[in-house]
Amino acid sequence: MLCNAPSRGCTSSNDSASATRFEPIHGPHASGHPHSSGRHCTVLSDPDLYRLFGGPSGQSAAVEELLRCHSVALSSLRVATEDVALPSGTIRMGEAVLASIEAANHDARVFSTPLNCLPSRDTEASAKRHLAFGRGPHFCLGSHLSRLLIEAAFTCLARAVPTLRLDIDLDDIKWGALRRSPATLPVSW
Repeated sequence: MLCNAPSRGCTSSNDSASATRFEPIHGPHASGHPHSSGRHCTVLSDPDLYRLFGGPSGQSAAVEELLRCHSVALSSLRVATEDVALPSGTIRMGEAVLASIEAANHDARVFSTPLNCLPSRDTEASAKRHLAFGRGPHFCLGSHLSRLLIEAAFTCLARAVPTLRLDIDLDDIKWGALRRSPATLPVSW
């Protein structure tokens, strides 16, 4: 949609209408498969985190941290609506910018030990800082539903099969380059 955007950074009404029709269909799918594989691996490889989902509380904090660690989108394509001067050069109005959501969600200046999934982080502060659902006018309308689906899935799984765990070391998982999902995910219980 943005590739065809006029130089002023706007989309046509046809592009907007197409996006509006597509998002309600794509939204729930995006929070589930295939990007959720990283969340599954993280939860199933950490017994304490998995038990947290089976317990009486703490699930919301775990979901927020999982979203930070494993966002649905890796990056976001935008078109500059004005010239922006940066130390590395100037982005001109109308130029496309690919912002890395994954890098922002793992920025050590914002999140201490950013490579670790720590549900003990301040949930409210983390939710206000991570970009799993975007920001501003591009914020995901399905964010609440996505959070609810992730929490329900892991809570039901942890309560139904409390001893479920990965049956492979995280380092031995072979990941797909484009879809960020493993070919297999061996588990045991």
